[in-house]
Amino acid sequence: MLNNILITWFIVIISIFIINIGIRLYKYYMFRYLFSINVSTFIDLNGINLITWITFKNIYTSPLLTWKSKDNLLVIIKALFYILSNDIIYFNRKLCIIISDVNPNNKLLIPIAQPLFINLHNINSVHELFNKIEWNTLAFNNDPSDLNDIVITIKIL
Repeated sequence: MLNNILITWFIVIISIFIINIGIRLYKYYMFRYLFSINVSTFIDLNGINLITWITFKNIYTSPLLTWKSKDNLLVIIKALFYILSNDIIYFNRKLCIIISDVNPNNKLLIPIAQPLFINLHNINSVHELFNKIEWNTLAFNNDPSDLNDIVITIKIL
């Protein structure tokens, strides 16, 4: 009789432990993907300067995560660095990078960082690129209602 009760309690404790691990893994993988990327390109009238818009559209943000935090902006800069480093058009050219937030009411772009003039050939890592950007106070806004899209405009000079 006592042996059956101990086995039942052991099974209950193991099942609660497995459910706890399952819930934690679900929460971790559920909120991994925060945005989608849309890349648009425009060539100006003289045909020399290429202007690219990279839109990071907010899909879903967990209440536990903030959309405009340092970690998420670093992930966005990693995606930007990957796009720029794998395209031969941007290699060894001077670029102007403008990072903006989209106002959902009137669709105007609000800069969240100072424009950055760089040569991508001189940048070695994502962290170096992130540290060169002079962020405004709007960049790390932790307001949960502020889930606007982020647009990065790149112009070849």
